[in-house]
Amino acid sequence: MFNLVILPSSAFELLKYKSWYSLKMNVLPLRLKQSILIGLFVYYLCIPNSFAQRFPISKTADDDYLGRCAMFTNGRLTHFNKSTISVFIAPISVSRNLTDVYRQILIESFQQWEIATGLEFSFISDKKSANIHILWNHHRQIGGLHPHGGESVLIRPDPNGHRTEIQVEIEIFVRQAKQIDFLQPEDLRTILLHEIGHAIGLWGHSSKSSDIMYYQPVVKKLSARDVATVNQLLKEPVGSSLHQSSLKALKTALTKQANIAEHLYAIGLIHMDLGDYELAMSVFQKAITINPLAKKVAWQMAQIRQQGSDYELALKDYFRSVDGQPTAKKLGAIGTTYILQGNYDLALTYLGQALRADPESELLRRNMVAAYHHKALDQRQKGEKDAAVQTLNEGLKDFPNSSILLYDLGSTYGMMKLYNRAFQVYEDILQIKPNHIDALISIAATLNNLGVEVAGQQKWEKAMDYYRKSLDYDVNCWEAQHNLVETLLLKGWKYLKQEDYSKATKTFSEVIEHDSKNASAYYNLGISLYSQGQIKSANKAFDHTLELNPNHSDAQDYLREINEYEKGRKLERTLPIILALLSFSLVIALLKRKKNEQKSTC
Repeated sequence: MFNLVILPSSAFELLKYKSWYSLKMNVLPLRLKQSILIGLFVYYLCIPNSFAQRFPISKTADDDYLGRCAMFTNGRLTHFNKSTISVFIAPISVSRNLTDVYRQILIESFQQWEIATGLEFSFISDKKSANIHILWNHHRQIGGLHPHGGESVLIRPDPNGHRTEIQVEIEIFVRQAKQIDFLQPEDLRTILLHEIGHAIGLWGHSSKSSDIMYYQPVVKKLSARDVATVNQLLKEPVGSSLHQSSLKALKTALTKQANIAEHLYAIGLIHMDLGDYELAMSVFQKAITINPLAKKVAWQMAQIRQQGSDYELALKDYFRSVDGQPTAKKLGAIGTTYILQGNYDLALTYLGQALRADPESELLRRNMVAAYHHKALDQRQKGEKDAAVQTLNEGLKDFPNSSILLYDLGSTYGMMKLYNRAFQVYEDILQIKPNHIDALISIAATLNNLGVEVAGQQKWEKAMDYYRKSLDYDVNCWEAQHNLVETLLLKGWKYLKQEDYSKATKTFSEVIEHDSKNASAYYNLGISLYSQGQIKSANKAFDHTLELNPNHSDAQDYLREINEYEKGRKLERTLPIILALLSFSLVIALLKRKKNEQKSTC
């Protein structure tokens, strides 16, 4: 199906110079002329190279948004400098019913960009050598800058020479925003098309909602502007400067959404690229005020301080500004600098003093939580998990309702395999925020881990209770689904071995409730039904087995046996009737014979 598109005048100029066109078109009927023109357009649209490559692209402002394509890459165009791009796809951790659907949508999304650009994407299993990595996650880790359903991260070449070209990591968050349900397939298509667009060089956002690269995309396919922009971009040298147009686009975005830390961060990077470190620092400070957990903003601020002087000199300037008159603002600035330096104990000391001077300051409270958070993460990274627990408990004395610190504590207990403690902490989060998605997902994972733990002790019933409770919190916890199914199968096989066919039937039926595509469950259900004489139901179960696994020879044998059995039963039912008919015929024949003998005697 094609949408009617008005060809640019340059397209008709191209057709005009075709010899057959100039010689023949004047003598053809009008409708045939129109058909030929439409046919040519469809041909050029459908062949592998894009329409935008076949016809010159107009330079008018509405035809593309090239000037917005370096908003998030320091104001410089950044794209792969080759036509074949390798892609690694991580395992998709969703329910079995969605895995194939998600994979197909992923392939189709790359195909849309292939048709639009003439680029070729090759899928490989070696993550290290791939240009694009597709990763899947159930929830965003603390410290992200924006809450969208996907995120693309540009990894620049390694200065040590280990990586000579750019890589892009695309992380897809498979849960719907602020919900526990998985993404709808068509929503996933929109997210993938948008993030792949970033990966191939569209490192900015369109201002029109009809484009896939709009900052909150809603469409399901590429627009003509998307196609025109990407093809124009791929003609430009890598590193081409778009500083001013990028700054203009970002500042326009800020007039609509003033508190977007991501946009401030991008503006700061452009000022850094222009060498204006003072202005960059000012912008980064605004960004970290909005989101004190934004690690990459803090990192860029640290880079600027290192280039300008060092942390010690920066701290001396702050102390000099205090000059015997400490204020909450100045003490807070010193504490924030210590966070950036990684000196979390001193950060907590000065932020604590600032908070005592201004106990109502929400900014100081957030920065205190950030200091405890980063200190605990630093301790965990060093393997000091007990110390991290102590730090988080200290923080929770001051901020008992901080879901950030509680979540850190729960995840730390999980790393220590103290699953019961982790469970209790996640329960505390849900008391504060009943719809805390990360806590729901994590508590389900914790219950699954408890199930695995007791399953290792062969306490199967208790393990299944944990798996079922896990699914009560997160119906899409695929690990718990898998473990419950496997444990139920073991239980069902045990009942079959004991010839307790009624319990076996119930158990295998429960497996099918959780995994409707499990051929083994249908096969074993068929055996238990067959053993109870429920032949028709058994027949259906074996049919389902073969639908899922056409080469299942044991199911085929049972179906042949059932067919033979049915033939035998049919013969058993019809044999008495046949014998009765034969007997009746014999009696009639004897009566006729006797009657004929009597006539002969007379």
